[in-house]
Amino acid sequence: MKAVSLELTALSLVALLAWSVVRSADGSSATFEPDGERLETAAISDARTRGGPKERVFEPKEVPSPRESAAVAYDFRSDRIILFGGNTNRGNPGTLSSETWAYDLSANTWARRNPGVSPPGLATAGMAYDIQSDRSVLFGGYTSGLTDEPGQAAAGDTWAYDFGNDTWERRSPGVSPSARSAPSMAYDAGSDRVVLVGGYTGVSLDDTWTYDYEGDIWMLMGTLALPSTGDSAAIAYDTLSDRTVVFGGFVESPHGDTNETWSYEFTSDTWSRKAPGQSPLRRWIVRGTYDSSADRVIIFGGFRGWTLKTPLMDTWAYDVDGDAWTDRAPATRPAARCCHAMAYDAQSGRTVLFGGRTSALANDVWAYDYAANVWIDMTIPGAPRNPFLSPGDRQLILTWDPPASPGGSPTTVYRVYRGTVSGVHTLLAEVPPTSLTYSDSGLAVGVRYYYLVSAVSALGEGPFSQEVAATTATVPSAPQSVTAGPGDRQVTLSWGPPADDGGSPILSYSVYRDSTRIDVEGATSFVDTGLANDVTYTYRVSARNTIGEGANSSAAEATPTAPPPPPPPTPSSDSWPLMAAGAIGVSTIGGLLAVYFWRRRKQGA
Repeated sequence: MKAVSLELTALSLVALLAWSVVRSADGSSATFEPDGERLETAAISDARTRGGPKERVFEPKEVPSPRESAAVAYDFRSDRIILFGGNTNRGNPGTLSSETWAYDLSANTWARRNPGVSPPGLATAGMAYDIQSDRSVLFGGYTSGLTDEPGQAAAGDTWAYDFGNDTWERRSPGVSPSARSAPSMAYDAGSDRVVLVGGYTGVSLDDTWTYDYEGDIWMLMGTLALPSTGDSAAIAYDTLSDRTVVFGGFVESPHGDTNETWSYEFTSDTWSRKAPGQSPLRRWIVRGTYDSSADRVIIFGGFRGWTLKTPLMDTWAYDVDGDAWTDRAPATRPAARCCHAMAYDAQSGRTVLFGGRTSALANDVWAYDYAANVWIDMTIPGAPRNPFLSPGDRQLILTWDPPASPGGSPTTVYRVYRGTVSGVHTLLAEVPPTSLTYSDSGLAVGVRYYYLVSAVSALGEGPFSQEVAATTATVPSAPQSVTAGPGDRQVTLSWGPPADDGGSPILSYSVYRDSTRIDVEGATSFVDTGLANDVTYTYRVSARNTIGEGANSSAAEATPTAPPPPPPPTPSSDSWPLMAAGAIGVSTIGGLLAVYFWRRRKQGA
């Protein structure tokens, strides 16, 4: 596939600061009003806390991961946009989600739902909200393969989601449409029927079905003029004209993607091909909504062509009664994309866009105001990255990197959360956006602390960082029982370990001889050599751990001394040395002269 360069658009700061989303007190309606402070402070809310007002225990704030081809519908009674499934990995065969999410535009918050039973992981399923039954009805989708590639395994089940009870129910109609991916679905409020058009089963389909939730009945409509929109078309129900409008889509024969506009009337079971003076470019995997406040069908983006699959980033509005398309050309708009999710939030009067595929999978949120012709980037900051703890003396120093995505507005503050139990944290401090570090001092020694960081902007608070933890420590106490034994030009030192290691293992010792420091590793003794005899030396010893060096021990003194000379050996008597001699007499024997001498030897010499 040929690479396509995408145009990235910047946020209109004027629009961002001028508008925020506020729901009325009774929850029945909502408007965008100037209120710069509300969105900044609304992120700390009771919905994110457990416990009483004095103990605010914050729960992680999640957002859906980047994905494409999720099913979406606006639940009018709960004022929530319901999102299901999607492909979270562009690798083949992809990673198909079975998650259910709810988005509150007025608070700009996502909430992951936890139904006991859910549809399997799906992408490109169709979904529409039935206001009479208060259910979001889901059908089809693929269970393996990729959004825009052949080889998909399709589903043919009908499911209904009840937001109030957070339950999915697998329905059991006697007859159903064939298993398929990429059907287009909308709710016809005038007839109280869900309308399903087309889809993909290895070939593009052009059939039309309607679903009655109360009777759990699918009905194949007998229309003669079938729309040639195939699969992956935009669809929306125009309330005032009582028509279901379909635009674009992909038909394998004869021309691939299309830019045809069709409308369907349920009561007469007829499709009509429209003939507007101008139309958007041909496209598929395009999304549409009906803006009831403007009485216009809104479409955005999509893929153009099969070979190049060029993503588009234009916004068009269709007037059913006037049969006219208008290129809105807003100054600020989301990046070019396909496979996104779009729904109209009736209580706020805004079209909401989520995620899809740009140059990569996305999870940004945009809101379109038709009257002002402005797309507002509602994306909250991403999670701070790479949190790290460095130990200090009764303190822990937390550092982090900025979020990979700052969202639709600059970060105004970072929030640091701390707890002594994993997963349970309280707000500890707020840090300016220019600082990416926080020093938590005065901590109890030997306690394990757990930390999270979040980024906050004017649009709200982003998800938490990864949790990091460390146990606090301090420097060790002084070594014990220091002794110094003198020798010839040396002193032998020995000592015992500190009574308190400070909560961190001892790494080494330092021996101080007067003002000289000698480091000793892995031993509790040391021989200090090369000293001068008859000089008194004073020694002290300290211990060191990961935090630092502790206090010195009490002093120990020693004076090296030369040993006394060894005593002489004891000799035998005949080897004694001569001390004195003298003549003691003279005589004549046989004519010879004899002289007699005396001598004495020193004993032991």
